[in-house]
Amino acid sequence: MFDFGRKISLFILIILVLMYLIWTMDHSSYSMKIDLNASSKIDILKIKRPSVSGKLDKMKMKHPYCFSKNLFDGSKEYSIDIVRHMSPLHLVAQYKLIGKDVMANSSILYNHLCPYIQKDRYNCARNESDILEYGDNPTDWKLTLKLPNDHGYERSDRPIENGISNSSGDCNLWNLVHDIGGPVGVAESVMELQQTSHHKDDQSNLAEKDTSGRKGKNQRPYIVLIAGNSYLRQIFEAISCGWFNDVTDYRAMIGSYYCDSIECRKKKLKERGGLKYEPNEVGNITSLLEKVKTSCYMNESCTRHKSKNKFYRPGVTVPPPRQDIFGEDVSDNIAMVEFGRKIQFYFIFHPNRYNVTRLFEEKLNLDFGDVDKLIWNCIDDPDLEMKQIFKSTGVWQTRSIWPYKKFRFIQSRDIGRWFGADNPWIYDVPDTHACLPGPPDDEVNLILFLILSNAFVT
Repeated sequence: MFDFGRKISLFILIILVLMYLIWTMDHSSYSMKIDLNASSKIDILKIKRPSVSGKLDKMKMKHPYCFSKNLFDGSKEYSIDIVRHMSPLHLVAQYKLIGKDVMANSSILYNHLCPYIQKDRYNCARNESDILEYGDNPTDWKLTLKLPNDHGYERSDRPIENGISNSSGDCNLWNLVHDIGGPVGVAESVMELQQTSHHKDDQSNLAEKDTSGRKGKNQRPYIVLIAGNSYLRQIFEAISCGWFNDVTDYRAMIGSYYCDSIECRKKKLKERGGLKYEPNEVGNITSLLEKVKTSCYMNESCTRHKSKNKFYRPGVTVPPPRQDIFGEDVSDNIAMVEFGRKIQFYFIFHPNRYNVTRLFEEKLNLDFGDVDKLIWNCIDDPDLEMKQIFKSTGVWQTRSIWPYKKFRFIQSRDIGRWFGADNPWIYDVPDTHACLPGPPDDEVNLILFLILSNAFVT
């Protein structure tokens, strides 16, 4: 009787153990699913699971502060589905004298002799005998990001880099962007994050999205639209020249009737009562990449032209007119540059001066709904149809209203000066337009950082 009771008890115990083991396996599987789903909501610094992107894992280890949620309003955690608002630039940005310390031989990737369009008025070029002290050149200073003090980010909470806690909390944007591979590397990283997201719609959660008619993310490059005044033109020229080795397409206006001069604009206003250009007046926006590859820049046969001497200091090699490079006069009032077939940057100078709907359809072959990131500094609202579509995709609500004046403020605060253009053509030095190369390269780095971080700035 006693043995029979023991056998029954043992049998029940075995059954209970088996049931527990089965329940544990099921629960582990369920927990794994929960963890994987939740991982997209965890601060990118705290993700423990192996990332699908080995490159991003390396970036997080090497540049931990660049991935901190504390750089964003409300310390919002990273998610491919939530576009975050970056903290005010003057609170998190700082210029540092580190031009000699950034990645070797890449602090200046171009100069005023860039083969792509670069306006002469932006240059600060000097001849080889006119060497300035370290710290007096615009490219000696680099924009960094610091964790703001008011986030209550304690020293003991700071992430560890290479086994050592870095209490300074700096994000070296220059090194981050160059380590990841520039525009191509940023685009590849974003595409990988989008592909692994558990949600197919990858825009902002701030608005309902209408994705009808939009090309799939995997079927086209990532698209950035830069629309506004000449300060944004400098960004477009800086990224075209700064990453010229990765350019796979470059388009600009040829044969345009667009008025650049003040006198011409006044005449047009008087004749027409406005400056709204139709597509037939824009000319052709065609690929110029092959012309650049066969230009005088490639075989170093460019000749000096006295007509441009007024923009350059004595002894500086003067670039040739655009006609010598492209065969005819061109303009980047409307332009596009593509890198690695992965990412495209469009620039439109004062978009409200065009019939923008027809411009996109007939000249750019671009759908408003395909724009992924909008950089904007126009005073006026855009075309109604453009704005409606941008609102439906969430791009308008999460546009970066570019804080150009803050760059000037931060440089003056941290350096004691602003590196504005100072060539002989400028009568009031420094110009409000920055030296190129110079601060616009920092603006490019910030835009690429915003793309990588799924964020915007105002």
